[in-house]
Amino acid sequence: MTLQNDIYATSTTVYAGGTLFLNGSHSVTGNLAVATKWRCFVGGELLTINGNFNASAANTTLNLSINSASVFGHIAATGTAALNASSTLNLTVLSSNIPNGTTFTIISGAGGAGPGA
Repeated sequence: MTLQNDIYATSTTVYAGGTLFLNGSHSVTGNLAVATKWRCFVGGELLTINGNFNASAANTTLNLSINSASVFGHIAATGTAALNASSTLNLTVLSSNIPNGTTFTIISGAGGAGPGA
């Protein structure tokens, strides 16, 4: 599924084996849950979830790009953000001009973020 527009729903689920491609920065209003073997290609964009993000199923993959110190792919939830500890994170760095020591928050949740948040 390629997300080209914002989603407005109480709950959105990406089922087992599903793939989500982000085409530009978009938002999901409502909770977003993903099932096992889910893959997400955020690139250098922002996916805002106005609710909870639950990717706590096993064998999930998140693909992000870092374009610069201020432009990078990330997921921000207004609720909690849970990602399985065994998930795979693929980072593609597209710039050689990122200062040493630069930190990036790639998944955040206002209500807490981490494994099983």
